[in-house]
Amino acid sequence: PDNQNLTINYIQANASANDTLGIQNISIFLYNSSDVVNQSNYSFGDFQYLSLFVNFTNLVDGNYSLNASATDIANRRNATPERHLRIDRTAPSIDFSSLTSENNTNTSYLYVNVSATIRDIRINNDTVYLSNATGLINSSTFRSANVSVNWSLQDDSYTFIVRSYDTFGNGNEPSERSIRVDTHAPLINWTDTTMLTHLQTQNVTQ
Repeated sequence: PDNQNLTINYIQANASANDTLGIQNISIFLYNSSDVVNQSNYSFGDFQYLSLFVNFTNLVDGNYSLNASATDIANRRNATPERHLRIDRTAPSIDFSSLTSENNTNTSYLYVNVSATIRDIRINNDTVYLSNATGLINSSTFRSANVSVNWSLQDDSYTFIVRSYDTFGNGNEPSERSIRVDTHAPLINWTDTTMLTHLQTQNVTQ
């Protein structure tokens, strides 16, 4: 079908042609936005039916189009309509801002800010997840290149990640960051085994 979105690095094409006088050759062309990327031709006598299968491999991300043509033994030529395909195998990348806590942060603030920029030309959705030892406790989803959340916390240990998907279904491998909130100062007391020192004063006369 036309206008396919692909997350693979190859395009397969199969074309067939028939003619009562006989087919001289059949060709399949692959184009990118600037030129012919590759082509394959099959020439064989004057068969009334010819088919050609081509697997174009090692393709980079980009927009492509396919076209097939056939020529009969009288040099009459016909071509198919173009088919358009887009290859995108690259997952979104995530850049945390300086407002976001570094990994393994210890803090006495009862909140966490997660801000990041998502880099991809086809962003679909971005989700920020906040978890503690018991599981997921909060999440927020965005559909833009910039995400920012500010969550209130209690004394506990937390982890947060940002997960982003593009419209082709490519998802990033998120980097997990940990934060530990502690707003209480340590408690300190003498223990029962502490020895008390008694000082004696002696009067000396001369």
